[in-house]
Amino acid sequence: MCEQLEHLRSMLNENMDDETREMVKKGVALAEAFETYNTKTEFHVGDFVNFKPGMRSRSVPKEDEVGIVTEVFSQPVFDPLRKSAGEPTFREPLTIRIGLLINSVFQEFFMDGARMQVFQYESLSESQRSCADKLRDLAANLLDASGGPLRAGDIVRWKPGMKCCKRPEYDQHCVVMETFPPYCSNKRGACGTGFREPNDVRIGIPDSDNDVMIYMFDSRRFEKVPESEI
Repeated sequence: MCEQLEHLRSMLNENMDDETREMVKKGVALAEAFETYNTKTEFHVGDFVNFKPGMRSRSVPKEDEVGIVTEVFSQPVFDPLRKSAGEPTFREPLTIRIGLLINSVFQEFFMDGARMQVFQYESLSESQRSCADKLRDLAANLLDASGGPLRAGDIVRWKPGMKCCKRPEYDQHCVVMETFPPYCSNKRGACGTGFREPNDVRIGIPDSDNDVMIYMFDSRRFEKVPESEI
């Protein structure tokens, strides 16, 4: 395709009539899109990313912001809710998961890595660096397992920046009722948050009547409450 692209570019000249020139330009644009999509990028956890030029397929990340890679998959993940070949996301090969700051909450999204490019921190603008610093801290907090796995009976609360659900409230003390291997629900589509979120704990939350309601969560978003605060 590279040779074909160069050939198409070489065809453009001032002697062409307008109709032929527009046809060749469209051919060049298509060949460039093919080259852009098929230029391989090696991703690592912690990389700052955004869409390649002309490869935007989601509303996030926005053009002027970056996301941070939180997971790289050895095999593509596919959204089982997309069952029609008439949808552009049908059998879309989702190869990386990225974190973004959405309304002050760290949220994760599955992306087609072929559409994404890596940015070096030094190349980011001042505002992008500010966002990147927050993302780096939040991603590290999400992936931090230094406190060990949560266990049944642990008193827990949201980690800072990780409250992705209506309840519990920030700093509200809850109790781990049960732990289990991650249950990755496909109920939510890959274009939104919550797709294949690794829910691996059931947490009991006291309601206004002091009855305990139990919900499934991703344990990475919770931390143990220090004994001195219980």
